[in-house]
Amino acid sequence: MKHEFNPNYVMEGRLISPNKFYFSLNGELANNHKIFGRKLKIEVLDILKKEFGSNPDFRICKHIRVKSLEPVLEKFTAVVKKELIVHYDDDHIYILYNEKNEDELISILKIIEPYMEELESQGRFYMVVLEYGYFSLMPFEVKKADFSIEKYYNDDFLLIHKEISTFIKQDNRCGLVILHGKQGTGKTSYIRHLIHETNRKVIYLSGETTSQISEPNFISFISQHQNSIIILEDCEELLISRNTNRSANSGLINILNMCDGLLGDALSMKFICTFNAPLQDIDKALLRKGRLIARYEFENLETGKVNNLVNELELSKDILNQSLSLAELFNYEKSNFEVKKINIGFGMNN
Repeated sequence: MKHEFNPNYVMEGRLISPNKFYFSLNGELANNHKIFGRKLKIEVLDILKKEFGSNPDFRICKHIRVKSLEPVLEKFTAVVKKELIVHYDDDHIYILYNEKNEDELISILKIIEPYMEELESQGRFYMVVLEYGYFSLMPFEVKKADFSIEKYYNDDFLLIHKEISTFIKQDNRCGLVILHGKQGTGKTSYIRHLIHETNRKVIYLSGETTSQISEPNFISFISQHQNSIIILEDCEELLISRNTNRSANSGLINILNMCDGLLGDALSMKFICTFNAPLQDIDKALLRKGRLIARYEFENLETGKVNNLVNELELSKDILNQSLSLAELFNYEKSNFEVKKINIGFGMNN
């Protein structure tokens, strides 16, 4: 039976499903050789073309991003021959082949090995994106700032920071960290600091994408990234108590399972959740001892800390002797765009 190549079958938005691609070309399922957590240099494309370009089936589909005038290879699919495909995506390498050409698998591994690099995770995070029902990771870099836990946070946070720092460095350990408090008190700044402090892969889900945790294929997707740090920002809707939510929160159940028990042991995920809602609104199962590694409520910086920063950084003297959030401290002289409440009605002063 002849199988014609059908691009609508193998393409999922920007993504290519390598297994569907292989099946579309060959009419059979592929053997998979997977290499996780490796970066490929862009020069590998020229080498593959030089080695296999004369093959009539050879083709390359690539996605390149220009960074600081230097091209960076993000994704590619190379058909070396119909029965041998190299796919690179999300710092993972997939080589698809059939059992008749295992010798060619070894040969191609030798060819691409000099162009593999250890993945440098510090200062980088990956945002989960969903396109046409398929999850993937999009890399972003975080600039390193002059940052001091001792200067920018109250003294009671130092011990919590040490607990979190120890936790994220431990292999094969799962658990949950909860960071909450009003906006502008430094939750996101602290996460930026952690991204630069760890060599682990950091996977980020925004408030809009946290609902995808309840999708049936999310566990299958995330299981490819064991021992990673999962950042859930502004996730109060996901963590809300099941007592106040009549419908079953399958996303919350997935988090509970990945933070503890058999699934937690298998995946070793480290969840860091941030939100602005009161703690009493959050499901109590998240706070269980053993599952919850650390919890901290961010508040305004104490007066003494504010005064020290004002003097050291030569900020406005108008904010001396006040308790302020970090946002208020560093943006004091900027325009305030908050809408003031205007009382309208009988008996009101104008």
